[in-house]
Amino acid sequence: MAYGAMGPQPHQIGNQAYFRSGAVGAKLIARIPLFAGTTNGVVPDGANWLSSRAVGAGGGANPSGNPSGSGGAFAREDRSCTPGQAYTAVVGAGVNAGNGGNSTLTLAGILILLAEGGKTGQTPGLAANCVGTIKASGGAGNFGGNGAAGTNGGSGGSGPPGGAGGGSAGERNVADALMLGGLGADCRNGRGGFPGGGAQFFYSNSGGDTSTAAGGDGLMFLEFWTAKP
Repeated sequence: MAYGAMGPQPHQIGNQAYFRSGAVGAKLIARIPLFAGTTNGVVPDGANWLSSRAVGAGGGANPSGNPSGSGGAFAREDRSCTPGQAYTAVVGAGVNAGNGGNSTLTLAGILILLAEGGKTGQTPGLAANCVGTIKASGGAGNFGGNGAAGTNGGSGGSGPPGGAGGGSAGERNVADALMLGGLGADCRNGRGGFPGGGAQFFYSNSGGDTSTAAGGDGLMFLEFWTAKP
């Protein structure tokens, strides 16, 4: 089975359920990991089923405004497709001291997937604002910080003196989980973890650092199958 450019993820290694080919007669044609930016493509020959997953980018941090960022949301959509249909995938990027970008997928001109990016401060990417069959909110950033950063939808930790970014959402309790949420940054690290973790400005015991930081970039996976797996 092809893994795509990223190869098998750590949580997939040794997981026999992950490597099953799906239902009888369903074969995986392509698994495509997509990173921050825009990708235009067409459904490959022989593909009649599309499984898409995405995480929005994490929110950035700005100590003069919102010192912590929140995690991006997760969305998944599975549906039939037709060879030759055009698609456009946009994977959100983390922005220095700004809101994380949304990750979106359009198929034949129709928006079928949207994973909202996290915001600066305590507002994460929200499931209610996403498009897809399965949706999950990211974790909220915490202004109080210095606790452990959130992961996979967890909120940032609490306690003085800095702040902690929220983790992004991901697939949980799924045997074939392909995408886990990224860690939010704690007060010792600036940029949010990949994919979609919230940022936190770097705090120094000597008085703090006023530098800004970006949230982790989003991520998307497209899987094309001959039939519904």
